[in-house]
Amino acid sequence: MATDENGIPLHYKIFPGNVADPNTLIPFMLEIADIYEVNSVTIIADKGMSVNRNIRFLESKNWKYIISYRMKAGSKQFKEYVLDEKDYINDGGLIYKTRDIASSYNKKRINGHFRRQIISFSQKRATKDKNNRDILIQNFTKKMNKDNLVSCDDLAGSKKYRFFKPINKGAFYELDIEKIQEDQKYDGYYVYETNRTDLSVK
Repeated sequence: MATDENGIPLHYKIFPGNVADPNTLIPFMLEIADIYEVNSVTIIADKGMSVNRNIRFLESKNWKYIISYRMKAGSKQFKEYVLDEKDYINDGGLIYKTRDIASSYNKKRINGHFRRQIISFSQKRATKDKNNRDILIQNFTKKMNKDNLVSCDDLAGSKKYRFFKPINKGAFYELDIEKIQEDQKYDGYYVYETNRTDLSVK
């Protein structure tokens, strides 16, 4: 959906249910550009749109964007940067740090554009992240048999398998303690990328 500066909807497009979220941004924006005279626009999108081709497309059009970054899918070096307490600022309860990075294609070819990464931490969000994970784990444990396993059939319909691992060729699942412990490290952290360097973090 596209809105004006007051949040009033201007345009929307419905895609078939089998179209992945990352594949909707470019055709939608091309349609917008074809119908309206797009001079100044800022794209605000969630992690589902945070793929390199979408960002490269926006940069090629010189359009502004604020996009959530898939932190847990980031590189080992990036995750270490997030967890490193160095450079974090506590501004009246808002805990964050920023860095500017060069945009590139496949992490190799620099394209001349820059984006700002903003990493924030919130205790409120940390509690929410923990609660969401606990609900998934609790629902799993309710289905456990005497061997602490859940059959594939009993797990059917579960949307998130990331805390469970298959055994016996996928016939059963068990809790993946390592993944749970890894996920806990990032409770409360949130990352987004933007080329709107004129905006404050707040």
